[in-house]
Amino acid sequence: INWDKDDLTGSLTLTLNGLEANLEKRGFPFNSQGGTTLSIFIHRGSTDTWVINIGDSNIVLFDKSSHTVLTESHCPSNIDEFKRVMTTHPNAVFRYTSKDPKTPLEWIPIYNQVNNEWVKAEVDSKEKNVKNAMGDFAVELSDGSKIYLAMTRSIGDFNLKYFGISSKPYIKKLGPLTEDQFIIIASKLRGWWRRI
Repeated sequence: INWDKDDLTGSLTLTLNGLEANLEKRGFPFNSQGGTTLSIFIHRGSTDTWVINIGDSNIVLFDKSSHTVLTESHCPSNIDEFKRVMTTHPNAVFRYTSKDPKTPLEWIPIYNQVNNEWVKAEVDSKEKNVKNAMGDFAVELSDGSKIYLAMTRSIGDFNLKYFGISSKPYIKKLGPLTEDQFIIIASKLRGWWRRI
């Protein structure tokens, strides 16, 4: 990466594309349904800062009185991600998990089409019982069978790319940090789902 360039977007994209290709070439065992996220924060002193992410890990900017999530959420509950996937993979399934994990899986769609517009499905919360660590109802992107991922973009997961999983990064340029600001980069723990 040429750190003297004003715009790092192209270099960062090429670097992450190369990482993905190298992992696949070397046969890294990212062939599971776990998902691999990536978050990068670049601080170039008084010049600027850059935020890069793939998946659902967050970078958050804090100051004395507020906080701002700087990253983009690449999960099935993001309707922009839903629209992106459906454009190229119209058979992909966006779903909530079912009420009883002991019975054969039944799936509740996240979005319904109303008057040619996609809207979040109004579903009785009692019908869904899986929540994530944030307390939100768990959502998945699937091929319609038992193969699924809880995010729409990830590094690796090569065996899941056929139903719309992407490794394209979100990249954003921001101004430099002030003396009152600081950054927290957070990832979710393995096994972050829980049943209630």
